[in-house]
Amino acid sequence: MKRSILLTILAAALVIPSAQAQQKATSTQTEIGGLLISPLMQRLTVKPGQSTDVTFVADNPRQLRESAQFELVSFTLEEGNYRTIFGAENPRDCAVWFPNKVQEIQVEPGQRKDIHLKFDVPRGCSGAYWCMLRVTPHPDGSTTKSMVTYEIPLVLIAGKNVKPTLKVSTPTISHVPGAKNGFLVF
Repeated sequence: MKRSILLTILAAALVIPSAQAQQKATSTQTEIGGLLISPLMQRLTVKPGQSTDVTFVADNPRQLRESAQFELVSFTLEEGNYRTIFGAENPRDCAVWFPNKVQEIQVEPGQRKDIHLKFDVPRGCSGAYWCMLRVTPHPDGSTTKSMVTYEIPLVLIAGKNVKPTLKVSTPTISHVPGAKNGFLVF
């Protein structure tokens, strides 16, 4: 009798932490809610005048149907600190190539869905063009109602891929009045 009680207590001691660990893993996953999106960067070579699409995968690891908004936006980088500025027009913007800039999607529990974003490459374009795909999962069923936005750069190379050029120069050192030997010493 004592032995069966001891075995029962031992079995319970082993099962309860395992169940708590499994519950914790599930709750961690549901704290944010939403979808897993891949890839997190796209670079495609396209032909001017071509109609094509770019594909992303939305994976729903949760037990609830999940939805998200896919939105293509123009962006540029601020000089000096490279902070992203959305909605800024630039001569290399390809967001205008996409007829549907906003798309709502739903993914069933435990399923994956390929998301095809169709676009038309204008004739006469050449070189690198870019835009940002912003994916905002709707946190339905999230325990904290957290909002997450994936910002996925999309780079399209049209025609011949021209390597970017970078001009690097050194600062000019000039005479500084009052400094030792006429120059600043560090």
